[in-house]
Amino acid sequence: MGVGAPAPTLREVVGRQLTATILPEEGTFEFRISRRVRDCPRRSGQAIIETCMVMALTVLLFFGILQVARLFAAREVLDHAAARGARAKTVGFNRWMVEKSIRVASIPNAGRMITPIFDTADPRLQAEMQEASSSGDLWERLLHITPSSAQRDIERVRIPEYMASYNDARAEYILNYSDWDTIRGDHGDSSIPADDMVASPPRSFT
Repeated sequence: MGVGAPAPTLREVVGRQLTATILPEEGTFEFRISRRVRDCPRRSGQAIIETCMVMALTVLLFFGILQVARLFAAREVLDHAAARGARAKTVGFNRWMVEKSIRVASIPNAGRMITPIFDTADPRLQAEMQEASSSGDLWERLLHITPSSAQRDIERVRIPEYMASYNDARAEYILNYSDWDTIRGDHGDSSIPADDMVASPPRSFT
């Protein structure tokens, strides 16, 4: 469209993206049709789809790496539990003591604690949440609190009692986890039934 030409009508403008330039010598407008507007939604929709695909693949890759890391951690815990069981067998402990050593060493893989039942709420955190006037104030208060775990405190008391238990029936009332039944050691003695775990008192070595 040349200089001084009449301005395009609304019908001509619709569906097109125009760039206007003011000519300094005549004060008129020069319109240049750059690209149709209907192409822009198509390109933006394509960009949205590509972004969603990239984000989905990134999240999938992230969770895949996380699962692989968890598998490696679980394998390390089981290797440690096997080593503890082998040591207990080597020093002369009976079958039940070896089972207890394996179970205690595999607590990180044992799932949720079902015995004893305890309240997971931290009274200190609840008090700080009630006294805080804003989210920023609550954040500052929490930074000065030493974190604690009620389950850890229970385990510190119950694990020695569990190791001193005489049989499986009594041990279940002292300490138990949801996945402990799936953790068993291979003692290499098939003549002894797996449920025959009544044992003598634990031996002490000096």
